[in-house]
Amino acid sequence: MTEMEKNEIMKSSIVAAVKNHKICNMTQLAVSMGLLKKGQSVSGSFGKKVKSLVPEIADLFKANGTNGEMDKGKGKETTTPVKPIKEPKVAKESKEPKSIPQKTQKSPKNLKSAKTTSPGLYPRHEKNPFRLNSSYGKVFDCFASFKNGVRRDELLTKVAEAVGKDLKHSKYDLAVILSAKESNVGPRHRSCPEGFWVRRENDNLLLVID
Repeated sequence: MTEMEKNEIMKSSIVAAVKNHKICNMTQLAVSMGLLKKGQSVSGSFGKKVKSLVPEIADLFKANGTNGEMDKGKGKETTTPVKPIKEPKVAKESKEPKSIPQKTQKSPKNLKSAKTTSPGLYPRHEKNPFRLNSSYGKVFDCFASFKNGVRRDELLTKVAEAVGKDLKHSKYDLAVILSAKESNVGPRHRSCPEGFWVRRENDNLLLVID
């Protein structure tokens, strides 16, 4: 998972905690996240991190009844006990499927009964053997959309748009698909299942699907 995705999860957790638990200041927020025990003081670095992730945090605190900083009457933050909340677990990115589909994945034989369209730029091919919405799956769908073949440089540009990566990293994903270059069951990359191959005619590449 990228740092941006982790920050988005962290931000959503903070906003949810403030709204659901009526949190009014940084101390209460730290306690609710299990980062601070009763009687301890909140650190300045925590406050800076929260403000960088949620610039509108002061307004959220204010909406719950205070200015989000200190209790002016006592000269310190109020520490109303709140129930600690757990941050959502960040799921590890699953590895691309090998030639033998896992139990949790749809095998090529069952793809017709599964969802056959993806939210990507190209419609999901009914014989796409890769996991739905995976990088390899998007490369396959992009390649399959060129019924009469396509030049490698043009294909790489389209693949980069489809997977949302730069050309360097898109080239790695494309190389896995292009490793199937002899026959439907010929030698190929370990992450590239059987059932298709790539026909090469000069600069033209054509995806041949069994």
